[in-house]
Amino acid sequence: MSKYNPSKIEKKWQKYWENKKLHEAADFDREKKNFMLLVEFPYPSGDLHTGHWFAFSVPDIYGRYLRMNGYNVTYPMGFDAFGLPAENAAIQRKIHPGDWTKKNIKAMTKQLQSMGAAFDWSREVQTIDPEYYKWTQWIFIQLYKAGLAYRAQTFVNWCPKDKTVLANEQVLDGKCDRCGTSVEQRELSQWMFKITSFADRLIDDIQDLDWPQSTKLAQQNWIGRSEGAVITFNLNHETWNSVGSDSRFKIQDPSIKVFTTRADTLFGGTFIVISPELAQKWIDLGWSASQEVKDYISQSFKKTELQRQEEVGEKTGVPAGFDAINPMTDEKMPVWVADFVLGHYGTGAVFADAHDERDVEFAKKYNIPLKITLEPVTGTPRENEEFRKSIVAIVENPKTGKILSINWGSKLGGNLFVGGGVDGEENLEDAARREVKEETGYKNLKLVSQSETIHHHYIAHSKGVNRYIHAVGFYFQLINEEQDSVALEKDEAGKFKTEWLSRQEAIDKVKEELHSLVFQRLVLGKPYTGLGILTDSGKYNGMHSDEAKKKIVEELKERGVADFQKNYRLHDWVLSRQRYWGVPIPMVKCDECGYQPVSDSELPIKLPPLKDFMPADDGRSPLAKAGKWLKVKCPNCGKMAERETDTMDTFVDSSWYFLRYTDPQNKEEFASRDKMVKWLPVPLYFGGAEHNTMHLLYARFITKALRSLNLLDFSEPFLGRRNHGFIMDSTTGQKMSKSKGQAIDPDKEVAKHGADAVRLYFAFLGPYDQNYNWNSDGLLGVRRFLDRAWNFVQRYEDKKKDIVDSVEITTLLNRAAKEVGEQIKQHKFNTGVSHLMKLLNSLEEIAVGTKLLKNQYEVFLKLLAPFAPHITEELWSRLHSHESATKQSRILDSLRESGQVPKNYRSIHVESWPEYDESLLQEESVTLVVQINGKLRDSIEVKRGMSEEDVKKLVLASEKIQKHLDGKEIRKFVYVQDKLANLVI
Repeated sequence: MSKYNPSKIEKKWQKYWENKKLHEAADFDREKKNFMLLVEFPYPSGDLHTGHWFAFSVPDIYGRYLRMNGYNVTYPMGFDAFGLPAENAAIQRKIHPGDWTKKNIKAMTKQLQSMGAAFDWSREVQTIDPEYYKWTQWIFIQLYKAGLAYRAQTFVNWCPKDKTVLANEQVLDGKCDRCGTSVEQRELSQWMFKITSFADRLIDDIQDLDWPQSTKLAQQNWIGRSEGAVITFNLNHETWNSVGSDSRFKIQDPSIKVFTTRADTLFGGTFIVISPELAQKWIDLGWSASQEVKDYISQSFKKTELQRQEEVGEKTGVPAGFDAINPMTDEKMPVWVADFVLGHYGTGAVFADAHDERDVEFAKKYNIPLKITLEPVTGTPRENEEFRKSIVAIVENPKTGKILSINWGSKLGGNLFVGGGVDGEENLEDAARREVKEETGYKNLKLVSQSETIHHHYIAHSKGVNRYIHAVGFYFQLINEEQDSVALEKDEAGKFKTEWLSRQEAIDKVKEELHSLVFQRLVLGKPYTGLGILTDSGKYNGMHSDEAKKKIVEELKERGVADFQKNYRLHDWVLSRQRYWGVPIPMVKCDECGYQPVSDSELPIKLPPLKDFMPADDGRSPLAKAGKWLKVKCPNCGKMAERETDTMDTFVDSSWYFLRYTDPQNKEEFASRDKMVKWLPVPLYFGGAEHNTMHLLYARFITKALRSLNLLDFSEPFLGRRNHGFIMDSTTGQKMSKSKGQAIDPDKEVAKHGADAVRLYFAFLGPYDQNYNWNSDGLLGVRRFLDRAWNFVQRYEDKKKDIVDSVEITTLLNRAAKEVGEQIKQHKFNTGVSHLMKLLNSLEEIAVGTKLLKNQYEVFLKLLAPFAPHITEELWSRLHSHESATKQSRILDSLRESGQVPKNYRSIHVESWPEYDESLLQEESVTLVVQINGKLRDSIEVKRGMSEEDVKKLVLASEKIQKHLDGKEIRKFVYVQDKLANLVI
């Protein structure tokens, strides 16, 4: 029996698969359904690390399983090869990024091939290939002609280290996602894609996709659709004129437009805040703002958007010096400039009220009066509700800072504050004092504050009734600790105890919605920001927010000062990059004609081989140094002009690569429509969750844009999506990264244990979407399993061993064929490996010193094949070399040992997944219900099909049954096979 030597057999079979083109998929197979299995293609940053293996090798299991189940599968591979990392690495090493990238692609290709994955290399794409980026440029031009690509002046994220603009999606926690440098804000003229034109479809269409809910939610939140209204606030002419707007001011009848989703709080609007961007726009139009305002704007522009949003408790602003008029109350509203309002969101202005946390924070800091116009609504309405007026009383001991609580126990609501009903025409404050005294005995209280009315629906557990109440909260402090004795009603006596809680304990323990809300409003001072019942709102008093929002806007719309509108957090995609290593933007700037697209016949506009490609501090692209390349005739008028010197964001390259996989050699179009129809949209796409709001969003936009131009027949690129986790450095707990020196070299592990062991290790780690620390001990365990599998299958070669065949073996293999297949189909790869390990354990136990039938070994190898393709291919070839005559067998053995494969050999990877017999899948044991005189007394596990006599022995041996039979006579034993036994006594 030969020893398992993965380094010998793996190279042999990889060469065989390559020569046979086993993994190349034809575009059409009449008998099979096409399936493109897609994994995010890698960036050629040097060598693969174990994280790459985890990303690519585990989905390969699914692809191989699909092939065995009759699908025509392509598992394409390519390289996302432009971008900052290669350029920065090249600068550091003082070599050209093209040389660096091509060298890395060559190295990574070799490593990827060593993985044994069924990659279809005939479809390889490299984004740095001019024949690829020709079509990236062509797509840009089509979008430009359709108005979906444009150039404009805008505030952008500038990375001072990488010296380039970043899209919002590439800024994480205020820092560049590539280098971690804090991002600055600059106003520059940039090329953009109008992704906002598809905002609604990007939100609505995602609902029907088979994607992780977390990914869907991330995109919905990033797009940030809000449905509301734009309301016009006219300026108070008296105060506006007093600030000295001069004759240059170009807006007649100046006003402020505000986008809001909460028109229901308009009656409570007491001031307006405009963004520094809007204020600067007004200054540019002639507003004579104060020096204080100008200085504030200047300081605000030095902050990043994230800093402006996250400065909780540090809200700053300055008065603009004039007022606006509230269109519902005709009251003056002072206008402020504050940088917590962003210029790009909505209209760059908000009206502020008492029902927004930021507004309240700001108002308290600057002593701006607030007005409550909403009464909260809490709880869930129920049938047959009793109405009553109620109070919630919070009592604090000022000496200890602790809060008085009533603990009703978990069954009756847990910790609450003092609460109760109002008797008749009783004053609300008097009712609160009475309830505190009745339930706790404390009688000397000082009122600190009280809340607005709260509309609450609840179940009164102590009374057993449903209630709808108008409740008011009261916040008292003890004057002293003097108490009277407590005499409770019968239905409350003994059901609760008093407890003193710290503020944090009160937050943690008082979970009931009404009591928690009163605590937040009165003790913590938090505003109510939810929906409610309008109060102090004129004719809309008593109306619910949902209805009032609509009716208030309708009234203002009739008066010509409002209209319904949707708003989005999403910005247009800024794709200009001021770096060298990227796709040249195919535009020409002419002094007379402006920007003009190059003609299709000139594509591709190749990236010139610059020697000096260092980025510039002034924001100009290195391509501005490409003198001869730079000068060109205008495509429109023929006069001398200049090429665009910015390059494209690399996310443009990767936003359509899956389309090119269908037809990578096409020189006439980006892909044949006929071929795209055969393969797309992609049924399943594996990748990292870090691309939830970058690559995935961009690819969806490009697909929808091309569909709108009738260049595609589908509008969603990826029907299914599964996010993979990461392999973490066990020392630092961070994601594997070569740039941070935290990467395990898979080549060393493959050389030591074999590619199959590494593949199987990653599959066995656990759910594919989780993160795992690298653990070489786990790899050793998997290698031992493969050694055992090798030795077990090789038993077939031993002519001296007896052959064992049993129903038990057939049953085990049947069950494994079904369950391992289902686990792969559900992407539960780890449980699939676990089942295979248990199967081998069972087979080894049954066949001690013997061997199985040939077809039984075949089933075992087929089940293992998607997980470990090399070892199963070798064992399969050995298994089939012994079915021939002795002389032929010796020839086959000789070929095998020399590393050659017989001409007519049929690979295990073109075999079908084992079929299974449903009748053999029943469990070997069943749970038998045991009754005495029809009453359940026990349940026992018995072997399926056990005889009545044997079952009776087991039943009578049960201790639970024996205690019911003591001194009793069994008159009858009734047995329903595999289900029930009943003793009549």
